[in-house]
Amino acid sequence: MLALIVLGASIAVACALVCTPEICEGITQPILTCKGGIIKGGGFCHCTDVCAKVEGELCQAEFHHGFINNLGYCDTDLHCVRNSTLIFGGGWCVKNPPPVDLLVRHTTELHQKRDTGAGRTLCEQRRLTSLISMVVWEGKWIAKCDENGDFLPMQCDNTNHCFCVDIKTGEVLDGTKVLGNAEC
Repeated sequence: MLALIVLGASIAVACALVCTPEICEGITQPILTCKGGIIKGGGFCHCTDVCAKVEGELCQAEFHHGFINNLGYCDTDLHCVRNSTLIFGGGWCVKNPPPVDLLVRHTTELHQKRDTGAGRTLCEQRRLTSLISMVVWEGKWIAKCDENGDFLPMQCDNTNHCFCVDIKTGEVLDGTKVLGNAEC
C-alpha cells in the first residue's frame, strides 16, 4: 500500500512540474561533445542544449503523461521507432521513417484539400483539429497561426524538430526540417 502511495505521489509531482523562467538561473550549460547535432534548448525546461541521438541510440518514441522525456530525440533525418520491449515509450533512432509518418503526410494532405468550415482559416482549422485529437505520434505538430489566421513560417513538432511551411497552405517546405529553430 505504501508503494502505491509513493508511486501516486511521484506521478503527481511529475505532472505538477512547471518550468518558470527562474528555474534556469541555477543551471549551467555543460560542455557538449556530440556524435550528431545539437538540440538548442532541448534540455531540462529548455534551459540547456543537448546532443541529438544518432542512428542506433535509444530515443523517446512515445510520450506518457506524468513521465519526463529522459531518452532524448533523434538527429535530423532520423526517426525514433518504438520498441515494445522498452518501457515508457522507448525506441531506437533509425534512418527509414516509420509507417505512421506516411499516415501523417496523407492526413496533412487531406486537411489541406478540405474546405475550411465555420469561417476558420486553414491554419486555425488545423490547429483546432490537432488540439482536439486524442492521438499523439512522433512528429505531431500543432499549427501556430498569426493574427490574420495564416501559418507562422516556422512550425515545430513534438520532437523539437522545427521546419518552414507555406504560410497559406501549411505545407512543409522540403529540406527545412532541423533540430531546434529553423531559419525560415
